[in-house]
Amino acid sequence: MDTDDLQLMHLREWVSYLQGSPLLCGEGTLSDRSVYYYSNVVLVFCRWLEHESVIEKPITTRFKLPRVEQKFIPTFTSGDVEKLLAACEAECTYKPRLMKALTARNPVIVSVLIDTGIRRQELAGLRLCDVDRELRLLVVHRKGNK
Repeated sequence: MDTDDLQLMHLREWVSYLQGSPLLCGEGTLSDRSVYYYSNVVLVFCRWLEHESVIEKPITTRFKLPRVEQKFIPTFTSGDVEKLLAACEAECTYKPRLMKALTARNPVIVSVLIDTGIRRQELAGLRLCDVDRELRLLVVHRKGNK
């Protein structure tokens, strides 16, 4: 198909096709999020075609991306937090010095994870120089060292 023949109807039919397409493994269909991302790529490409004047009539102005349901991420209840902190103080058979270090470290780890929402890997990557005690800030290095 030539790009001159591309119409809004084609984009909408393609999205509808994706929504019913089976997965390569044969079970189920593409997720709403996958259909959204594929549609977004085509939308960007079509906008580029319009910008470069390859397509005479703009079609992206009326093309709407499919909706994606927001994922519900359950949070910890206060009871859950209390159980986590209590588990940090459970009796162990470690040497007294190691036990003291672990009971000081573990509740801090749990508290930082819950209070900030940072990822486990981000917490593991924290260094002493990333902690500003005066401003009470943590400098967190995200994915890609951002």
